[in-house]
This record gives sequence, C-alpha cells and structure tokens, in this order.
Amino acid sequence: MKNMNKVLLTAAMVVASTFALANGDKPYVRVERSGAKSFAVIAHSTTEEGAQIKLRTENGSTLYSATIQNGQDFGKRLELNNLPEGNYALEVESRGSFVSTPIEIKNDSAFANLKDQVTVLKPVICQNGQKVDIIMPNDTEAIALVTIYDSQNRKLKSETVNNMKTTRFDMTKLAAGTYTLRVETKGKSFMQSVSIK
Repeated sequence: MKNMNKVLLTAAMVVASTFALANGDKPYVRVERSGAKSFAVIAHSTTEEGAQIKLRTENGSTLYSATIQNGQDFGKRLELNNLPEGNYALEVESRGSFVSTPIEIKNDSAFANLKDQVTVLKPVICQNGQKVDIIMPNDTEAIALVTIYDSQNRKLKSETVNNMKTTRFDMTKLAAGTYTLRVETKGKSFMQSVSIK
C-alpha cells in the first residue's frame, strides 16, 4: 500500500509540473483523499518566492506549514486522524495568488470540499517614490477595498478599486514614515508596507 501511495504521488507530481507551465503565477494545487482521514497534497510553484502551504483551523490557527521552493514539486500525505471534528482549510499562497480548500473532519472521515475551493488573484502594489499604484488582476470579478494606515494603525484613506483600471494613491501630502496598505478582496486581506521619505 505504501508503494502504491508513492507511485500515485509521483505520477501526480509529474502532472503538476506539466500543468504548472501553463498556469502562470498561480500555483498548481491538487488535494485528493488517500484514506478515511488523510489527503495527498500535490502542489507546484513557478514564482521566484515559491509558495507557502498551511493547514489552518476554523479560527485561523496554523497546524501545519511548509514552503514550496521556486520550480519545485511538493507532495505530502497529510494524516488528520488526531484532529478533532470541525472545519479546516488547506491554504497555498504565492506572491500573486491564494488558494484555499475547505476540509471537514468528522469522527471517522474527512472530506475536501473542492467545489468550494477559493482562488484569489492578488492585486499588485507598486511604489514609485511617493506614489503607490494598485494593479488589479485581469479578473472580471476582481474588486478590492484598499485602506491606508499610518504607523499608529489609524485609518487615513479607504477606496474601492476594480479590474477596470490601475488606481494611483498620491502620498505626497503624508509625513515621512512607514504606512500599511491593506487590500481586501474576495474575503481575504493582504497587507504591504510602504515607506515615504
């Protein structure tokens, strides 16, 4: 049985690396049930920074974490026998995207809800001096709320942006210092710091 699992993981990783060539910045993620309460997770990242894989509880606590290096395949069997009943999420996050697969654990089984898997293409934040551009992904449903906070976490500005344009924030009137941009899209928040000199 162990040899069969290794063969399946190896075959899936070959498929993953082939598929990733046409997948752009989005990591390839595949979750397959491999036992009553275990899953085979196959992933591939094509970005320079690689990708992070995390298994989280419903309240956001991380139970498992791993890093996929650029261009490498990742294959692991996650045994969930010791976890209590409840809802969990398997997340794969790269520089440009975020994929979350809901997992429900019951007393004697576990299920990955692939139809409710969420993929979020992240907006790109580019700073050029005292101007910051938010470039939305080419996704017809991409809408984001961008909020700028100062170093004391006070909200300075909030604006909704969409996929129809690049939105520029002129920060020339702000004092020198570090600011945080929070971008919320499709129920997920992404933070990035910018420095004004």
